[in-house]
Amino acid sequence: MKRTYKEFWQEYYGQLKGAVVLDVGIVEEDNYGMEEYWPCFIVKLMNGKTVQIELSSDEEGNEPGFLFGLPNVDPVVR
Repeated sequence: MKRTYKEFWQEYYGQLKGAVVLDVGIVEEDNYGMEEYWPCFIVKLMNGKTVQIELSSDEEGNEPGFLFGLPNVDPVVR
């Protein structure tokens, strides 16, 4: 039976249910002379496995992403 996109994303992100964030960091990458900063989280899943999660704009890893829903902080001054 074929899964819907909703079912796929629910199963994929559902792996985070009950997980514990152990650390937060930034992965730095040189993208042809342009520095990119990828938010990453070291997470212990409910099955005991520890994984590194990075935010991206899409599943192909084209560029860093943004996580909505956290309290606001002062903006970056350039």
